[in-house]
Amino acid sequence: MSITERRPLSRALLGLAALAQLVGTVSVWSAPPPGSHQLGALGHARNHHTATLLANGNVLVFGGWYGASIAVPADVQAEVLNASFGTQWVVPLPSGMLGRWGHTATALAPGEVLILGGYDGQKALDDALLYSYDPKNPKDKGSFRLLKDAHLNLPRAGHSATRLKDKCIVVVGGREGDSTIEFVAKTPAEAKNCQRLHAAPWDSTASPRNVHTATLLRETLVLTGGGGTSLVDVYNVRTGQHTHFTSLTIGGDHQTATLLDDRHILFAGGSLYQKVATTWTENSDVRRVNELALAVPRATHFAVALEDSRVALIGGASGSGPGPWGGGCHVRLPGCIIVTPSGGACAIPCVDICNIDRDGAPTSCEVGNPVPYAHYDGAATCLRDGSVLLSGGSDTYQTGATDRISVVTLEMTQGGKALKLKCRPD
Repeated sequence: MSITERRPLSRALLGLAALAQLVGTVSVWSAPPPGSHQLGALGHARNHHTATLLANGNVLVFGGWYGASIAVPADVQAEVLNASFGTQWVVPLPSGMLGRWGHTATALAPGEVLILGGYDGQKALDDALLYSYDPKNPKDKGSFRLLKDAHLNLPRAGHSATRLKDKCIVVVGGREGDSTIEFVAKTPAEAKNCQRLHAAPWDSTASPRNVHTATLLRETLVLTGGGGTSLVDVYNVRTGQHTHFTSLTIGGDHQTATLLDDRHILFAGGSLYQKVATTWTENSDVRRVNELALAVPRATHFAVALEDSRVALIGGASGSGPGPWGGGCHVRLPGCIIVTPSGGACAIPCVDICNIDRDGAPTSCEVGNPVPYAHYDGAATCLRDGSVLLSGGSDTYQTGATDRISVVTLEMTQGGKALKLKCRPD
């Protein structure tokens, strides 16, 4: 992994940037030479935010909290980053909109992202916010509008929102949603069509979930983790058929789920099984699970699929207790020096590269070189050039959020030579 380390702009410059927000455009990075790695600063420190790749190559950073679970202020909730030009914009929200985290950001047709729900520090929210932009113009910062006719049926935070091919979005769980499911869409007409196309919600045997993973395999939604459970629910979005696995456990909270192809999912880490990478394979009624030990146990990390049948696991937290917040660290590997606070979580500054065979099974996970800073609970976004944008997060359990941004090119050593790896944009 090749990294050029540069610290974010000085606080004086950030203050000047905040003043520049009044005229709409904020330049926070100097334009870097081709092939180098940019580091800069968000307009506000944050974690538990979303960072969505847009069709024009920009990244929409939205929401998050900092300090003692305080929402990022509404006037800096949304930032649009352009790594190529080294610029960013703060995008204002509609009047009266609240700061939030635990929301979802779902890319719709090119030029639109739908923000659903979230938590404002006191209550879960049920609103829907549409971000619109020019998909062909990377210098367009876009705008937001509230969708009054497309809100959630229940206030939700920590839910999942998965886009289907028919313009419908299936929403599961959340702080107040628990095990409930609903189908939403951008317009009332589309929402009505979703209700016609899709079956009623599943039965009460489903596991209550929030901050879980939801991965679509053709017509099957695979749900794992969240709400302290490691049990698996499988739901067919067309027929409504639901299977609840009481004997199969995967990951627990704070794991990652990476779609490898239309038949395989790689689950990695998690609060209950930090050391395990698991592949879920679906072929008609046959389901197979393969397990492999991670090089570095981790939870609250980031996962990106690579173009060559590999998956990169970046950052996260590790601990010696039953979950990621156990006291002290138990990882001491060459090339991966763990930041060790006094108790709490240990932020991980290195990468696991997991190799996947033709049948979708993980064969090995190798320790990569360090990233610019150890962090978890931030966001990782695969850019169109195959590099990874890391934003925000926390570096230790005791401290609040960071405002750092870094663009990372992944590399691994193969046969004594450096091999550059590219991530696969969704």
